[in-house]
Amino acid sequence: MKWLLGRLSNEEESLLKSFPNLTFEKQDYFSGERGKIMKLMSPRGVEKLEVVRKYTIKGLRAKGFVGRPPNLRESNLHDFEIYILRNYPYSFESREPPYRLYVAPIRTRYLSNIFHPNIEPGPSYGYDGVVCWAAYQAWLPVMTLPKIVEAFKMLIENPNPDDPLNVDVCLEAARWFKYKGVKLFEKKPSIPRRGPRVLGVR
Repeated sequence: MKWLLGRLSNEEESLLKSFPNLTFEKQDYFSGERGKIMKLMSPRGVEKLEVVRKYTIKGLRAKGFVGRPPNLRESNLHDFEIYILRNYPYSFESREPPYRLYVAPIRTRYLSNIFHPNIEPGPSYGYDGVVCWAAYQAWLPVMTLPKIVEAFKMLIENPNPDDPLNVDVCLEAARWFKYKGVKLFEKKPSIPRRGPRVLGVR
């Protein structure tokens, strides 16, 4: 546990250097060498996992959207939680029981509002904040807190409409991103205005 906490302390410093505009709070759940068994929501339902620490990340800047069509609007600040599991930064050994689809030693819960096929809005908006994230299944031990946050930012800004969560708002977002997408929000290039033409001058 001492080694894990020391590693996390170093990663916290790197996180603030990489993302100076965000803040975080942390809550510990360990006693001695063991974490606390907690029930966490995932795309496959409830998981019982041994949690050591929870980070509440506030103010991550990423281009996202809230609302429902046709009243979507941009939302660029995001809050979410990162749960650090006891075996962090190493993945679960999925070849041994209990067999796990999500081998990553972290889980996340989204807290803000969002219109996204792979992220549910948070509990304050009537949902569970479940995140469907490829990182859960393709984890590498070189991942750190700054890399996790950067990867989460990429998920927000690069929705995958072909693998949505089975929730009404996420299914609607999948249809919208697939057939309309963020092109509706892209600014058209401005056309330079020309002054009055003077005869004899080009």
